[in-house]
Order: sequence, then C-alpha cells, then structure tokens
Amino acid sequence: MSSREGMEISRKTSPLYESWLKVNASHIKRAKKAINERNLRALGLVAEENCKQMHEVMRTSNPSINYMTNKTIDCINAIESIRNSGFDLFYTVDAGPQVKIICKTEDNGLIQERVSSLPSVRQTLIANIGYGARVINEG
Repeated sequence: MSSREGMEISRKTSPLYESWLKVNASHIKRAKKAINERNLRALGLVAEENCKQMHEVMRTSNPSINYMTNKTIDCINAIESIRNSGFDLFYTVDAGPQVKIICKTEDNGLIQERVSSLPSVRQTLIANIGYGARVINEG
C-alpha cells in the first residue's frame, strides 16, 4: 500500500488522526526551535515522538496499517540501547520498514559499525544535511 493511500485511510478511519494533526503544530514549532538552536537531542526526541504517534494513527485505522516489521523493531531497540550507552542517537520511520537514524556527524562511523552488525540490517547509508532551497534555471 502506498503511503498516500495509507494516510488517506488513516484520515478517514483513525480515531487518533485529528489529535495527531493538532499535535503536529507543536512538533513543528519544537523541531524548528531545535534546528535554530542546533539542539540535536531536542530535534531527535520530537522526531521520535511524531514517528510513534503517526504509526499509532495508522495502527488504529480500519483496516489497520503497520509498516513496521520485526526487523524494524529490532533496529529501533538497538538504537535505543546505543543511545542509553551515551550517544545522541534518534530514529524515525516513515511509511515503510526502513529506519532513519539521526546522529552527530562525528558518530557516523561508530553508529554505522554497530547498526550494520545487526542481523536485521541489510544496508546502511549515510546522508547529511543538504543545501538550503535555491532556484535552478534549466533550459
């Protein structure tokens, strides 16, 4: 099921959809503040909170939608374990089973090594913050 189709089902049937929309305004404000303050921990926590709420909205839809697999949950548990050992490490999961990890650039290597060793992880990719919006004149 596409994410667009899944969200439409959630919009129409989840009893939590409206409250999730309302809390999104707060999440956006908190995320913007964290970005402006360069506060990775605050940004990561709001990303996780929003992720959990979005997936709960999908689970309470009719039919219930669950993009997370056991491997997704294994990866999330590992991320939380690594974070508990002293790293600023957070996750988000959109409409699919892939986990996106939010961490400091200097921790990329260690995090990739620890996460790549998990039996549930097939591949890891490192992405960084890109350039701001800009106009590209083509042709």
